[in-house]
Amino acid sequence: MVALLGILAIACFFVGFICLIYPIRAIRISTRGRAAALMGVSFIVFIAAAVMTDTKSIPKKQAESGTPEREVSEQVAVHQSESEPVQPTEALPPKAPNMEVEWNVHKFEVVKDEDISFSNRLRRRIVIVAPTALTREDRVATLIEAAQQAWQKHNSQYIALFLLPFELGPSIARIDYAPDKCGISGEDCTDQVWTDAYASDVVFTSEQEQIYTAWEINKDRFKEIDKEYGFEIINEENLKAFLAGQFNTTSGEISKTMLESIVAYTDQQKMSIPHHLELLGHVSDEDQEKAEEKACQVNLSCWGDKHIIAASVYCVDYIERLAKYDHEWTDGWLEFKFSHFVWDDRQIGSLTYIGDQIKFQNGFGAWIPHTYHCRFDPFKQQVLEVQAIPGRL
Repeated sequence: MVALLGILAIACFFVGFICLIYPIRAIRISTRGRAAALMGVSFIVFIAAAVMTDTKSIPKKQAESGTPEREVSEQVAVHQSESEPVQPTEALPPKAPNMEVEWNVHKFEVVKDEDISFSNRLRRRIVIVAPTALTREDRVATLIEAAQQAWQKHNSQYIALFLLPFELGPSIARIDYAPDKCGISGEDCTDQVWTDAYASDVVFTSEQEQIYTAWEINKDRFKEIDKEYGFEIINEENLKAFLAGQFNTTSGEISKTMLESIVAYTDQQKMSIPHHLELLGHVSDEDQEKAEEKACQVNLSCWGDKHIIAASVYCVDYIERLAKYDHEWTDGWLEFKFSHFVWDDRQIGSLTYIGDQIKFQNGFGAWIPHTYHCRFDPFKQQVLEVQAIPGRL
């Protein structure tokens, strides 16, 4: 009965499909809407018939076998136990404990501390030596500590740091530090104070250290002019032969040592700074502003640029009074009246601003270009002295 119902549903579905294309008035399916409705009802009846057939087949099969489903599964289990022994389930190995890598700070020495400030961005380059820092993590951690000390000393906006395994050795780790999170340029602002952290785990032997140091000390002695291209090069073959004699070894061993130094420099992996060290670089906005102001006061470029507009405003009237007859400024609307500045008194922060964009008229009516100097105190916003001499810079 159920099967017959399913066949009837299929037949009705196809009739509806035909009427959907060409409506048949003879069987009262004169519109496509009625054809679609017939197809929908036929589809539902077919699904219901299929479900009913599947439901009835399960108990029928069980009745034919005469064995309940539970008994069948028990018989299978017994059969398996008689044919082969059951292997005990192996316990999963315990998970390895979450061992955190240690980041230890080692004793270091600053061997180079350079001011590389540019365009009002206070920057420094620091090079340190840390012989006992042997892992990548320890080398980066030591650089972070060095960066903190350098910032306390200089209050720079950006610090680039490099780590050497020994003095005159190759750089084997580096990191950049910008408390304001704006990188070397001041414009590449991100959410990170530490960037470009890289380190190598190459460790030099005592002999390699001596060979590398000797190479650096003696390489200038083996410079010569390249005959083909005309520029200065190092005759490495002669240098290797010289060092081989010094260390009672072969040129090949010298080459091997120098190659190791190249590997140490180039095979540096990028490091992810752990959270507890990353936090060390954060500085509050207030402290950072104070530090930058303090650092700017001892940097001529920063301090001079910062107060050049104020100097232009305050000094102009005093410079004009130096004219015995008349004066005429020759600078454009968008030009500063001062093109140079130098320290007047670095201890108190006063500056001398210099320019040559004015002409003074003499007693005969001729216009003479003059160079003028204005000593200016930025803290008091006060002109200390002005003078002018004929001529241009």
